[in-house]
Amino acid sequence: MVCYAGAVACACLPWGVHMVKTRPIGAARGRELAVDLDELLEACLVIDRDWICRYANEAAGIVARATPQDLVGQQVLRAMPRLAGSEVHARMARGLFGREAARFEAGFPRRDGTTAWFEVSIVPIPEGIIVLAVDRTRRRDAEEMVVALERARSEMAEAQRIAHVGSWAWDVASGAVAWSDECFRLFGLEPGGNAPSLPDQERLFAPASWKALTTAVAVAVAAGTPYELQLEIIRTDGGHRHVIARGEVRRDVPGVIASLHGSIADVTEQRHAEEMLRSFNEELDRRVAERTAALVAANEELRAFSHTVSHDLRAPVRAIAGFARLLERRSQDVLDAEGLHRLDNIARSGETMGRLIDDLLAYTRLGQETVRAEPVPLDPIVARLTEAHGQRLQELGGRLVLAPDSAVPIADPVLLELILANLVENAIAYHRPGVPPLVTVSSARDGARVRVAVEDNGAGIPAEARERIFEVFTRTSPDQELEHAGIGLATVRRAARAMGTDIGLASTVGAGSTFRVDLPAAERPIGA
Repeated sequence: MVCYAGAVACACLPWGVHMVKTRPIGAARGRELAVDLDELLEACLVIDRDWICRYANEAAGIVARATPQDLVGQQVLRAMPRLAGSEVHARMARGLFGREAARFEAGFPRRDGTTAWFEVSIVPIPEGIIVLAVDRTRRRDAEEMVVALERARSEMAEAQRIAHVGSWAWDVASGAVAWSDECFRLFGLEPGGNAPSLPDQERLFAPASWKALTTAVAVAVAAGTPYELQLEIIRTDGGHRHVIARGEVRRDVPGVIASLHGSIADVTEQRHAEEMLRSFNEELDRRVAERTAALVAANEELRAFSHTVSHDLRAPVRAIAGFARLLERRSQDVLDAEGLHRLDNIARSGETMGRLIDDLLAYTRLGQETVRAEPVPLDPIVARLTEAHGQRLQELGGRLVLAPDSAVPIADPVLLELILANLVENAIAYHRPGVPPLVTVSSARDGARVRVAVEDNGAGIPAEARERIFEVFTRTSPDQELEHAGIGLATVRRAARAMGTDIGLASTVGAGSTFRVDLPAAERPIGA
């Protein structure tokens, strides 16, 4: 142990010493050096040429997770298996057999997944090598933290540049002001210089904005309250920009307000977009008002037209038809068959014209009244329609039925009955010759909706005509001589749309058609 203690003592010389000579020293002196090495904070190992550890201090035991007694006399890789294949192991080999001194940093993985860093020194001695290891993990972590902070600061500056948001700080006691680079750029100044003091910033704000800012700062310093302001700034190039300035206080340890920190964000483009949107909305409101006024005027004209048709046109037409029928009854013995036929044609045409006027009035009035929404059971409606068309159905041998288990829709009762009345009337009118008409009214619930349908076994509608039939004065079969004027289905669609829905159609030529309308379902059956 005397020789190794002397060698370690030589190893503590300046780093320029690569080779050391051991020399015998007294037993007392050797014990003194051994005690000194045991108290070193650096890990110290002495290893001979056979890779046997000949000395280890307490610090080395901590690094190796063993006691010095467990290390001494042990083969190095058996005592410290983590060294196998590491840079330290390679450098130790060059020190032992190539007499090469070294000083370097090396990392060792910890069990928790982190890395411990050591500054390792290897000094060759005649008997082998001396290895000193100083834990540099904290210093390395601190250096990495500095690098990370610098990276974060750089990324923050870049984010501020992209977002046009600057940050600032003002020390209340000294009056010192610090700006981020983007603060300088927002005001048209070159980054990196000295930020202007608070009084010198007056030239960078519009007068009203400067007054608002200084008032807010004074209140913040006095009361400790944060602020947020919309301000107008004046750049050094004379341009004006709109910004949002925010600030809040920070206190020192005794709780006294020490500084103000905040941000300033350029919202000029947002402000311009808001002004454009406001202008657009004002223009839209103006146009809506104009269109509304035009619509009101059109409705008034439509009401006037309806009044004119009702009083000035319908009355003369009915008079013509009535007088024609009266003349027909009184002239049975005077007129021949041809005269009576012509008189009948006059009466029929007058009656058809009267129905056309009534249909037109009903069509124009749709949508002018308030639409109601209430549960509407179909049984009473179908009963009334059966009574109204009973004689015609009896003549044709047909039937009008309501499917069982009918669901109850939410609808306007007048409009729903108008829809069903027109659809049933059409189904009877356009029956197939020689085939008794069968008209089925149904209402089936589908989730929150009820599908009301009218199905017939009539002539069907060609595909090319299925949209056109909902237009005014369009007949399903223009070749037929019918009393209908072609307004019924147009009225049906208008009534459905007044309730916020529409009419659907499925049809097969020669087999029949199904008209349907979807409406909200009542929560529970009527009377339940």
